[in-house]
Amino acid sequence: MATPYLMGHVLHLFIETAMFEAHPLMAFAPLMEMQVRSLDEMAGAIEETLDASFTGGSNVDGALMSKVYGLIWLWVLGVYEVLRTMCQAKECFSQSLGEQLCSQKRYFAKLRMPLQNMNLNVKKGCLALRACFLESTLSVKT
Repeated sequence: MATPYLMGHVLHLFIETAMFEAHPLMAFAPLMEMQVRSLDEMAGAIEETLDASFTGGSNVDGALMSKVYGLIWLWVLGVYEVLRTMCQAKECFSQSLGEQLCSQKRYFAKLRMPLQNMNLNVKKGCLALRACFLESTLSVKT
């Protein structure tokens, strides 16, 4: 006859197994499961905001496009970090999945670079292209 402790242990294993089947990243890293879920929700928000930013014809809502850019920036950086972490631990996955993760990491590295390296455009002492443009237009004598 099973004891209440054993029954509780079996129930716990059943629930844990069902949870891991529904959310397999929980077995790898519980926090990563939440991060991936957040990135998935962010991707949906990007799509919705991008759709809403086109107000008809060739009109675009600049404020919404700015929001989309910010979301895409954070999404790319987040996806890259998840892939980087999983690629570093590729031995935890099947060989084919480990290779796919590392391949995707290399792809996202190319997307991430211009977004992460927020170096100012230094040209002729100007801090940014806009400052150079303003300087050149202000110095023109009429």
